[in-house]
Amino acid sequence: MSGSDNKTLLIEQGNKVTPSELAKEISLNLENKTYLLEKEQAFFIPTYTALVVKSFKNLNLKEGILTLFGTLVIRMSLAGVHDKIVDSIKEKLGIRFNEAPKTLSSDEDGVTIKHDKGKKLLVYTYRFETEVNFLANISSIPFDTFVVPFQVEMTSSYIDIEEDGKTTSLKYRFNVHQHQHKTKTLSFKKECDKLAEYEIAYPLCEIKLPKESKRFENKEEKMQSYTYYPIMRFEFKFVREPWHMLMTVIFPLVILDVITLAVFATESDLASKIGNIATLVLALIAYLPSIRSEVPSVAYFTLCDTMVYSCLLINGLALLDGILLHYIEKSVITKVIFSCAGFLFIVLCFYVFVKCIKHLQFKKRVTAISLIEVKQASNEFIPSEWCNKELQTMAELKPIIVA
Repeated sequence: MSGSDNKTLLIEQGNKVTPSELAKEISLNLENKTYLLEKEQAFFIPTYTALVVKSFKNLNLKEGILTLFGTLVIRMSLAGVHDKIVDSIKEKLGIRFNEAPKTLSSDEDGVTIKHDKGKKLLVYTYRFETEVNFLANISSIPFDTFVVPFQVEMTSSYIDIEEDGKTTSLKYRFNVHQHQHKTKTLSFKKECDKLAEYEIAYPLCEIKLPKESKRFENKEEKMQSYTYYPIMRFEFKFVREPWHMLMTVIFPLVILDVITLAVFATESDLASKIGNIATLVLALIAYLPSIRSEVPSVAYFTLCDTMVYSCLLINGLALLDGILLHYIEKSVITKVIFSCAGFLFIVLCFYVFVKCIKHLQFKKRVTAISLIEVKQASNEFIPSEWCNKELQTMAELKPIIVA
């Protein structure tokens, strides 16, 4: 949609900008402006959101639940916004945490509201504790990493205003911005990691601004659309500390494989060999509930499952060797089958060893305190340091400020 073909209105401190001036305004921090979509009487309010994570705790990997305790700081630039909208936002603010609706107001526990009329800035500070649901990919357990998404959505609303005997419905939506430096938008307290087996991969945590699109009819009854950004999505990445799983799951399976191979290589009596192998299989079956208690039930193979079935396969090869020798007395059969079982065991051990080394190196790189910047988000607010590059790009191609 071209700005020259439509009446365009840009509000900043009450000043109207004509279409001919729009190109100049686009190059001057367009993303920090307040817009009015005149056709729908909808205001788009620039919103600067920051999250301070105080702690992660109560991780339940099987149910996919994690408790997040933090502080959300929401700053809104209200230059040019109708006074009735300002009063409505001060009275209550609707947000969503991962699609769960919440209403913030001065009466809400943990909510602080500050209104700087001189700078036309309204600040909500919300201290909260919430459960976050997630679905972790644990195919490489015990060398797994997983992502926990946490989404904050600024919900739109509207108010009815009576002026000169007429009732006008004014809507307001939010364009979310983030700081140029990620640690100003997303920061962590030094003691935020309360998880036993996982560490936060600070540099890999991401901030995204998903867009929303709306359609409306213009004066010529043609459908048009505009895009805005009411959502800030945080993605927290966690890396497992593998030693517990290695000692309680992987190491006992390796020991069972070693014993099986020892029986395979040294036992010559068929009855004794079958008896010993059956004992080892029963020990493995008895150990399976312990493994299941450590690994969530999923519909795909994990590295632990591979270890279990490899152990069963090695025992099966040993049993097959005993059965074949009962009918065919050739030592070459034992050598071939033992070679296959031994090769499988060596490959499996080498694979686990390499995965362990790479995982530990990766964990050290992304969780080392010396390589991250852990600090509290600044309470100072300088609009020029906050941006929404996607909004600026969208405005250059297709201005959302239309009549």
